[in-house]
Amino acid sequence: MGSLRGKAALVTGAGKRIGREIVLALADAGVDCLVHYNRSGAEGAAVIDACRARGVRTESVAADLADSAALPRLADAAHAFGASIFVHNASTFTRLPFFENDAKAHAEMLARDLAIHVTAPYLLGRMLGEHMVEGQWGRIVLIGDWSSTAAVYRNYAPYVVSKAAVPTLAKVLALELGSRAPGVTVNAVLPGPILPPEGHDAEDFEMVKRQTDLTEKIRPPLYPFAIDRAAAQRGAPLFASNCNSCHGGPESDKRLYSVAEIGTDPHRAGMFTQKLADGFNTFLAELEAEGYRPPKEVGVRSTGKYFAATLSGVWARSPYLHNGSVPNLWELLKPAKDRTKNFMVGSRVFDPKNVGYDTEHSPFKNGSFVVDPANANGNGDGGHEYGTDLSEEERWALVEYLKTL
Repeated sequence: MGSLRGKAALVTGAGKRIGREIVLALADAGVDCLVHYNRSGAEGAAVIDACRARGVRTESVAADLADSAALPRLADAAHAFGASIFVHNASTFTRLPFFENDAKAHAEMLARDLAIHVTAPYLLGRMLGEHMVEGQWGRIVLIGDWSSTAAVYRNYAPYVVSKAAVPTLAKVLALELGSRAPGVTVNAVLPGPILPPEGHDAEDFEMVKRQTDLTEKIRPPLYPFAIDRAAAQRGAPLFASNCNSCHGGPESDKRLYSVAEIGTDPHRAGMFTQKLADGFNTFLAELEAEGYRPPKEVGVRSTGKYFAATLSGVWARSPYLHNGSVPNLWELLKPAKDRTKNFMVGSRVFDPKNVGYDTEHSPFKNGSFVVDPANANGNGDGGHEYGTDLSEEERWALVEYLKTL
C-alpha cells in the first residue's frame, strides 16, 4: 500500500476511544480528517485540535446515525470534504439483561443497533462508494467485533447480532464497488478487547480474558486433501535445511529480519513507527478500568523488520508474503523474476497441486492482482528467494511436506 498523504477520510464515532486513535493515526499519515460524532462534541473538538496540530485539514460533523434522514447529509458533507476513505467506527454497546427486559425493549434496542452498525455503513457505503467508483479509488473499513463470531458477551444480544452482519456487509460492498473499480477496496476489522467499555463489569472482563486465553490453544486445521506421503518424507529434510532456521524454534527476536535481508516489499515494515508504538504504550500504562492490570514492562515497539512466522497451517494462508503478491506455495519457491505478475483473486476454489486458491477465475469483474516490481504501491513480489536453487523435483517435495504442517 502506498502513501495516503493528501487523501481525505470520514471517520464515524471519532470523538473518543478507538475512533479518536484512528483519526490521529490517519492525521499522522498526512490524511485530512472529517471527524464525526453524535454526543461527544467536547471530545470531538479536542480531536480536531490534535489533528490541526499535526498539520492536516480537519472539520467536524455531528449526526445521529440511528436517524436515517441524517445519513444523506453526512454523505454530502463527506463528499464536499473530498473524502475517498470511509472508516465506520461508530458503535453502541448497551447492556440488556436477556430475561429481565421484555420483547418491546429488545425490539427497540435491536432496531437501534442495526441502524448504527448495519444500516448506516450500508447506506454511507452506497453513497460514498458511488463517488469512489467515479474516481476509481477508495478505501472503506468497517469496524466489527470478535464477539460476533463467538457470542462471548452475555446480556448484549442486540449488539452481538448486529455486529455479526458487518463482515457480510464488507463482502457485499467489496463485490459491488470493487467489481466496478478495482481501486476501491472494502475490509472489515473484528478487533478483540482493546478498551473496556463504559459500564463493562469485572465479571465480563474476566470472561473475555478466559476466551482470549483459549484462542492461544487453538491449533491450525489439518490439510483436507490427499498428501503424497513419500514425497512429503523427501521434503522434510529440505524444510529443515531451507526453512526451519528462520521459521522454526522459539518465537523471539531471533526471528526478526530486516527488509535488506529478505528483500521483500518494505512498505508494511515502515508503517508501524516508534511514534505509534509509544502512543500504544502510553495508553496501556494510563488506562484505568475495573479488572484491568497495566503491563509491568513496555510491550509495544517498532522494529522496522519482518517476523518469520511459524508455518503451522501454511497451506491455508495464500496468497503469500505480507502483501499477498505471490499466489501459491509453488510460486513462492521460484525466483522472483519467474513469479506470476498478474493473477486473479477472490476465488474460493482451492488448488491442491500448487497450494493456494485458483488464480484463473474471480467472482469480481476486475479481480486481478497486478504485481508492481518497482514497489511504488506496495505490490512488489520480490525477495524471500529461499529454496529457489532446489531442483524442480525437490521443490515439489518441499511443497508436499508443507501440506503436513
